Amino acid sequence: MQRLLALASTHVGAFACALSLASPGAAFAADPLPPTPLRVTEGIWLIPGSFEGERQPDGNTIIFEGTSGLVVMDTGRHTWHRQAIVDFAQSNKRPIAALINSHWHLDHTSGNADIKRLYPNALLYTGTAVEKMIRDVWPQSLVRSQATLDAGNLSPVAAADVRGDIETRKNPQALRPDMPVIASGAYPIDGVIFDVRLAGNAATGGDVWVYEPRSRIAAVGDLVTLPVPFLDTACVKGWRTALDEITATPFTRVIPGHGGIMDRAQFLSWRAAFNAYTDCARSPADKSLCAANWLASTATLRAPEAADDANAREMAEEYVAFLRENGGDARLCTARSFP
Repeated sequence: MQRLLALASTHVGAFACALSLASPGAAFAADPLPPTPLRVTEGIWLIPGSFEGERQPDGNTIIFEGTSGLVVMDTGRHTWHRQAIVDFAQSNKRPIAALINSHWHLDHTSGNADIKRLYPNALLYTGTAVEKMIRDVWPQSLVRSQATLDAGNLSPVAAADVRGDIETRKNPQALRPDMPVIASGAYPIDGVIFDVRLAGNAATGGDVWVYEPRSRIAAVGDLVTLPVPFLDTACVKGWRTALDEITATPFTRVIPGHGGIMDRAQFLSWRAAFNAYTDCARSPADKSLCAANWLASTATLRAPEAADDANAREMAEEYVAFLRENGGDARLCTARSFP
C-alpha cells in the first residue's frame, strides 16, 4: 500500500531559495501548481494538502495572523506546497514569524528547512517525539530507503519522493523544536496567545493541536484525517483520548491534517466512525467488513470522492491488517493500548 509506513521515510529536498523555492530544472514536468490558499475566517487561512496518484501526501497547512507576521502550522512535503506558503507570505508582505508542527510526519514538516532558510528568525514550536525518530528509527530507515532507491525499480515520481525523504532524515535539524511543547497551555507566539494542546501517544508519540478561541476553530493535525485515519504510528487508546479532549472544547469547526474543514456534527460523525473502525480492527471481523463500514460511515465526509473509492477501501483494509499484526496499535507505539 502506498501510504502505509511511508511516513517513517518521508521527504524534503534541499532547494536553492531566493523568491522561489525550486531551482531551475528541479521540478518534474508533471509537478502540480502550488495550491491556492483559502480564507477560513478573519486572520486564518488554509493551504489544502493533497494525496494524488503515486505521490506521497502533503498535509494541510494553516496560517494564523500574528502581530509582526504569520504563524504557519505544518509545512507539507513537496516543493510546490511550501511554495504556496512562501507565495502567500510574500504576496501579503508579511514575514513568517513562527512555525508550529502538529507532529513529525514528513508530509507536515518537510517544508521547515526551506522556510527557515528564507525566514531564519522563525522559531519552531512542536513536541519532542521527533527526537526518538531521529535517534532510534531513521538511521535504519535511511538504509532501507537508499537500498530501495538504488534498486532502480521506482517510477520517477516515486523515486523523487524517496530521494527527498532521504535528504530530510539526513538533515533533521529543522524538525527539532526551538520551543518544545511539553505540556498543554497558553503559548505566546508572535504576540498572540495560542491555546496549544499536547496529546501524548495518539497519532504519534506526541501530537500538537491548536484551539483558537476567538474563531472557535481547532486545528488538529492528523488526529483527524481523510480518506482514512492514518494509523502508521498510532496508539489507539491515546488517540481516542485526544478526540475526547477535542470534543470537550467549544469549537465550531475543525481543520484536519488531511481533508476538508468539518463542523462539529461532522467531526462527531468522524469520531464515531473512528471508534467503530478501530473496534472492528480488534474484532474477528474480516478486514473487508471493517473497511466497508468505514467507507459507509464517512461517505459524505469524503465527498466528492466516490463513496466506495477503491484506494480508500484498500487503505482501510490494510490498516486493519497492520493493527492486527501489531497487537492493536502501530509497531512504533510505545504505550500499548491493549493487554
